[in-house]
Amino acid sequence: MADRKELKSAMGRKSEKQRAKRSKQKLAEKRRARFTREKRAKLLRKKRKERGSIKIVGGHSTPLMQNFGFENPFSGMDSDRRKEFAKLFGKDTDEKFHLNLKEVQTAIGNHDPIELLCTIAVYCSFKGIGPNTDHTDEGPYPQALIEAIQSLCLMVPEKEFGNFPILHGHMFELLDLVKDCSKQFSLRRIAELADVPDEQHSVLMAIEGARTQTQMLRNWGYPQHMRKISGDLFAPLCDPIEEILGISPTQLQSLFDGLTELINNRVLDYLKKMGPAFAQKDFRTTVRKFCELSETSESRADEIYDFLKSKPGSKQEKRFFLISFFHQFFPCLFTVSPEDCSQVLSGSVTAEQAKAVLKRLSFRFGDLSEANPEHLLMQSPIQKRPFIESDEEEFFLPIPGMLNSFYVEILESVIFSDKNLKKRYHKRRAEFLEGEIASLASASFPNCLVRTGTKWNDQPSGKRYENDCLVVCGPLALVFEAKSEHVDDVAKRGGSNTLKRHYESLINEPAEQATRLARLLEDGDGVTKFETDDGGEYELDLSPIRKAICISVTLDTFPAPSLCWQQMLEAGLVSDEARPSISMDLSNLLVTLDVLDTPAVRAHYFWRRAEWEQNMKYFGDEGDLLVYYLSEGLPALQNDDGEHLEGLMIYGNSTQLHRYYMAEWSDPDNLPPKPKRILTDWFTSILDKVVSNERLDKWDVACVLLDLSYERQVEFEKQFQQSIAAVKKDGNYCGREAVTTWANHTESLGAVVALAYDNLPTQERNDLAADIAGQTQAESDAVRVVVLGKNVAHEHWPYDFLAYAGSRNF
Repeated sequence: MADRKELKSAMGRKSEKQRAKRSKQKLAEKRRARFTREKRAKLLRKKRKERGSIKIVGGHSTPLMQNFGFENPFSGMDSDRRKEFAKLFGKDTDEKFHLNLKEVQTAIGNHDPIELLCTIAVYCSFKGIGPNTDHTDEGPYPQALIEAIQSLCLMVPEKEFGNFPILHGHMFELLDLVKDCSKQFSLRRIAELADVPDEQHSVLMAIEGARTQTQMLRNWGYPQHMRKISGDLFAPLCDPIEEILGISPTQLQSLFDGLTELINNRVLDYLKKMGPAFAQKDFRTTVRKFCELSETSESRADEIYDFLKSKPGSKQEKRFFLISFFHQFFPCLFTVSPEDCSQVLSGSVTAEQAKAVLKRLSFRFGDLSEANPEHLLMQSPIQKRPFIESDEEEFFLPIPGMLNSFYVEILESVIFSDKNLKKRYHKRRAEFLEGEIASLASASFPNCLVRTGTKWNDQPSGKRYENDCLVVCGPLALVFEAKSEHVDDVAKRGGSNTLKRHYESLINEPAEQATRLARLLEDGDGVTKFETDDGGEYELDLSPIRKAICISVTLDTFPAPSLCWQQMLEAGLVSDEARPSISMDLSNLLVTLDVLDTPAVRAHYFWRRAEWEQNMKYFGDEGDLLVYYLSEGLPALQNDDGEHLEGLMIYGNSTQLHRYYMAEWSDPDNLPPKPKRILTDWFTSILDKVVSNERLDKWDVACVLLDLSYERQVEFEKQFQQSIAAVKKDGNYCGREAVTTWANHTESLGAVVALAYDNLPTQERNDLAADIAGQTQAESDAVRVVVLGKNVAHEHWPYDFLAYAGSRNF
């Protein structure tokens, strides 16, 4: 028996040693992996620094962005190791999430909820506006986190809260806890990767993307664009909405604007009074200023100073302690009465009418007691009812930003309560979206053919189809399809079946529809007659059309961080029967057509975008792609072997658009330069001259020129100036009279030649240009060549003659 015990003990020690050894090996592997990641990150930062990734060119508000492919953190693991890691990571994160969520709920219960919410709002939602405001900085605590705290507060009846003061340390600890919960809420689902086949990972990531977008992102457009879209959308439905709500949508928007301004002014005025007192370098002076503001007798200033001096902590921490005294007054800043509402609307509604509206849009503490707290982190009902009603029938609005973020959702909750009105609304959505696309297209592509409701018979099926909007600008055709279907809340929360149906109806179906017309336009020849849905008809010569681009536009924002066609195709979310299509919502279309300031630049952008959907795998939204185009021309990046790079990460660049558009909304007197494609003055003048010409190939010429990045333009102009100087000094045929460049990152390879000459006869000049163009085509495999000629004896600028050699197909 003793021997058996000793053997068992020895085996146990051996087992422990093996476990310790395995644990040590795993720890070493983690350290090596962390070291590799850190090494890569360091190298990436070095590359960005070397290439000037944040340089802003004079006269622009968009930096020259430099982006790189990102390494998959699982790239060194086989399938079994990835699954094992996913399970362990997901389980660990899930445990941390539930522990932190309980801690958050406990911390919330210790404080007066109104004071807590209003204090958080003051420190997280308000910042001064002025010439030096950085609108690209969204701060560490986004609106979604404050919404989560408000939702969790509403689970608890008012009488069950404690009354502990809101100290800065406690407040920021709570915010950090909620922030951690938010991250863990998403990351814990990584465990699901271990339980699905490898080919379904893309679908799972699309679902998680929808959840993340719903959970964290707010404002489906810039405020001014959201205002325009919602105002025009609801205008014909004002009367029936007013019958249900008691006020019209126009009045509701005015009320929301007025209340937001009222609260903003209160908070900023209060902070203006407090700011100087706590900006004093001398701490004794700070204490005296505190006594003045708090109406504490000056004789107590020395007592307070001595007391605080005796306590541990930095001067900054002690300043925060003094400031926390004023947190008790913050709820007054966010209190909204029915009388306030009546005054905001200049007496057009009574206080009783306003009270009814506030009650409809409010929750009381305890109203969400039955809710699952995890659901509140995802999509809370406070988004449609953002006010809080206290037992004293006072109303509070701790997050004024919700009124703008969820104005449409608030109105839709009213509309959906009436079946007949809901039907009218869905019909209105379709009419509105189609009309907006047509209006924007007509304004953005003047002197181009723009047609709506084009009908045609598909061959060989013989079926009758209709297109929403067609734009033809030279060799390019833009085939727009409008999809006004409402994106279901279940899809936003990541409901897999509903989300897949939305991918089919909002992305795949319009792509297939547009593909039919695109093929007809590209394959057709000669003049073809088309009918329109209004009973009219028109003729279109298909011979010049060489490229048709499919664009689907939704009214709602699709809940996905990226709509990369190649990734959707791999996930089986779209069909390979449709050609790659550009998918964007109406708010993105507004920004895109506004930022791209000429028809040539707009046409070129859509051309390049279609090329990306055809060839690239990327992670980024429409705003990210737009910023990358403004900066670099949206090159389809390739490796040294000419293969398209995979896994390009550009997500987050869209914040660069905030610099202008948020200033346009909040601070129009201090606007930075409007975002635009970064071009040299020389190239801008060339493009202006080309597009103003009536020549049929001007669109081809413009697109070849726009393929060149800003840095390539600068170098090309520098070399051409050297050629001009050489010809002036040494005459024609000096061997340095021409410079060439081309952008080898596009599928429709084009080259540009700049030729300097000194009063050559026209035919001789033309022969020289043709020879150089031919040599350039041979060297570069370019299918299109633009030749810019400059007579050094003339002062003409930007060029004396322009020649173009192209091919039938791009």
